[in-house]
Amino acid sequence: MKIYNINNTKELFDTIAECKGSVELVGSDGSHLKLNKENGKNLDILSGSYVHGSIDEIELSFENGDDAMKVFRFLSGIRNVA
Repeated sequence: MKIYNINNTKELFDTIAECKGSVELVGSDGSHLKLNKENGKNLDILSGSYVHGSIDEIELSFENGDDAMKVFRFLSGIRNVA
C-alpha cells in the first residue's frame, strides 16, 4: 500500500503499532523493514523522527489484510469500525 501526504504521522504509527500481523516499510530498493511486533524498535525510531513532521510518500506491506483495512480506515477518517 502506497500512502501519500501524511501530516498526522504520530497517529499513523500508533495505528500501525496496533496491527496484529507484521507490517513492513518497503524501501525504494525493494527492501523490507519490519515496523511492529518483535522488531518494534524500528517503529519507535521512525515515529520519533516524524512525530512533528510529515511524510510525502511511504509504502507499507501487510501480512494481515485486516491490518491493511485498519490503516485504510484510519487514512480515510473512518474510526471505530470493526
